[in-house]
Amino acid sequence: MPSGVRRFALATFATTAIALATAVVASAGNGGFLPGDPHSPNADRIHSAFIFVAIFTGLILLGVEAALILFVVKYRRGRRARTAEGPQIHGSTKLEIIWTVAPVVVLALIGSFVFYELPGIVEMMKRSRTGEFAEQDIMLGYSDSNKDGGTFTSNWELYRTEIDLVELFTQLGREHGIVLRLFHGRGGTVGRGGGPSFQAILAQPPGTVNGQIRLTEQGEVIASKYANPEIGRRNLETLVAATLEATLLTPTKSAPKSFLDAATQISDASFAAYRKLVYETPGFTDYFFSATPIREIAELNIGSRPASRKASRAIEDLRAIPWGFSWGQCRVALPGWCGFGSAIEGYLADGKTRKERLALLQRMHKQWPFFRTLLSNLDMVIAKSDLGIAQRYVELVEDKRLGKRIFGLIKAEWQRTNDALTLITGEKRRLASNASLARSIEHRFPYLDPINHLQVELMRRYRHRREGDPGNERVQRGIHISINGIAAGLRNTG
Repeated sequence: MPSGVRRFALATFATTAIALATAVVASAGNGGFLPGDPHSPNADRIHSAFIFVAIFTGLILLGVEAALILFVVKYRRGRRARTAEGPQIHGSTKLEIIWTVAPVVVLALIGSFVFYELPGIVEMMKRSRTGEFAEQDIMLGYSDSNKDGGTFTSNWELYRTEIDLVELFTQLGREHGIVLRLFHGRGGTVGRGGGPSFQAILAQPPGTVNGQIRLTEQGEVIASKYANPEIGRRNLETLVAATLEATLLTPTKSAPKSFLDAATQISDASFAAYRKLVYETPGFTDYFFSATPIREIAELNIGSRPASRKASRAIEDLRAIPWGFSWGQCRVALPGWCGFGSAIEGYLADGKTRKERLALLQRMHKQWPFFRTLLSNLDMVIAKSDLGIAQRYVELVEDKRLGKRIFGLIKAEWQRTNDALTLITGEKRRLASNASLARSIEHRFPYLDPINHLQVELMRRYRHRREGDPGNERVQRGIHISINGIAAGLRNTG
C-alpha cells in the first residue's frame, strides 16, 4: 500500500476510534455526555428520540468514512501521475438523485419518529378525535417537484411517499389510534397535479383514501367547474363517487414489484432527460424568457405573488405557477410532458428485451390505475399543445440560432413523448379514448388559435416599444386580454 494511502487510512482510523471512544464514554450514563436515566414518561420519550438520532447519525458517519476510504484506495490504485490528463469526468445522474433524495428521506424518518415522541403530541392528536380515531392531515405539493424534476418523477415520488405514509400510520393507528388523511395541493395544470379528479382519486395507492380525501381547486378550474350550480353539483358528485369507489372497490394489494421497478427506472431516466433540457442546456433560460410571455405575466401583476422568489432570471428561483402558466400560453405545455419520451426510448433501447419491456408497459397501462391516469394526463397535454403555433413564439427570440436550436430540442422531445404514448396505449390519435374532450378541443381551438397569433404580435410591439408612446398602455392591455382568453380556452392552466 502506498505511504500516502497508509497515512490517510491511519488518520481515518484514529478519527473513527476517537468517535467510538466518545460514544462509549457518552453511553456511561451519568457522568457521560448522555442525559441521565429518565424519570418521567415525557423524559423517557425525549431520551428514546435522542438515542435514535445519535445511532442513526453515527451509522451515517461510519458509512461516509468507509466510502471515502474506498474511494481513495481505488483512486490510488490507478497509479496515474497527478499531472496526467485524464478523461473528461461526467457526473452520475443516479448519484445526484441519491444524494438529493437521501437527506430528505433521512429527515422524514427522523421527523416521523421524533414528532410523535415529543411530549404532548400524541395527546394533542387524540384531543382532535372526532370518532373512533384521531386524525392527522398531511399535505402533498405537486408544483415545485414538477418544476425541479419533471412530471413523471414528481408524480412517482409522491406516489412512493404516500405508500410510506400508509405504512407509518398503520403502525400509529395500532399504537395510538391516529389515522392519516392526505391533502392534495393540486393546481389546474397537469404540471401542478391537475387533471380529471375522478381518475386522480382512483389512481391513489391502496389505503390512502379510506372514505375521505382533501384537495384544492385552483385557477380557471374553479370557474369551469363551479360557476354554474348544476355543473358544480355534478363535479361534487363526481368527487364523492370517486372517493367511495376508491375506498370500497380498490384492491388492497399494491402494484406488482415489476410495475414498481419499471416505474423507478422510467422516473430516473425522465428526471435526467428533463434536467438535461431545462437546467443543463446552454441558453435555455434566455429562450424561456424570450419565447414565452413570462416577462409580461410578471409585469402585469396578475398573480397573488411575484413571479420569482428572487430578483433573478434563474429558473430555480421562478415560482411554479408562472413557470407552467407561461408554457401553456405559448402552447408548448412543457412541464406536463417533458422527459417522458426520452425515458421510454431509453427503457426500450435494448433490442433483446424491447418486446418484453413494451409488453410490461402495456400491461401497466391496462392494470395499474396510477400509470394509466398519468398517461391519460400526458395524452391530454400533448393534444392541447400545438408546436405550429409555438413556433410563432420562437420568432420573439432575438438570437435566431439559439431559438432554432432550443425549439428543435423541445420539438424532438415532444415527438418522443407522442411516439411513446402511441406505443404504450396503441392509440395513433391523441384523445382517441376520450371522444368528448377531443370534440371540445376541436370546437374551442379555432377560436383560440387566432388569439395566440395576436399575442405574439402584441408581445413583439410591447418589447420594442418607445418610452412615452401613448399606445403602450393599449398594447399592454391587449396582452392582458389575450392571456385571459388563452387561459379560458385551455381551461386547465391555473
